[in-house]
Amino acid sequence: MSIIIVLTIIALVWHGTSAVARLAVDAIATGIGLVLFARAAHVRRRIVAMRQGRGALDSDRRPSRAERRLMAVGLNLAIRQTELRSLFPQAGLRCERLLGLAGSSL
Repeated sequence: MSIIIVLTIIALVWHGTSAVARLAVDAIATGIGLVLFARAAHVRRRIVAMRQGRGALDSDRRPSRAERRLMAVGLNLAIRQTELRSLFPQAGLRCERLLGLAGSSL
């Protein structure tokens, strides 16, 4: 009888630690995602603000150095967001919901 109790306790502890580990990984992924999504939104707002200052988008005009740098940073953040969404889809959705980006056009 005592072996059954010990095995039951071991099984409960094993499942408990794996659940805690999954929750910890999910919390870390959500934290990283919040930083990525907030930075990406900030970069998008800065790009739009730069474009509004210079008028409409002109396909013949070459982007300035600051615009090219912002576009490179935005591309890097988009790639990192894609990686996060592919590895942790629920964390990506949670980040969008927490930051209020779902349904946003920017």
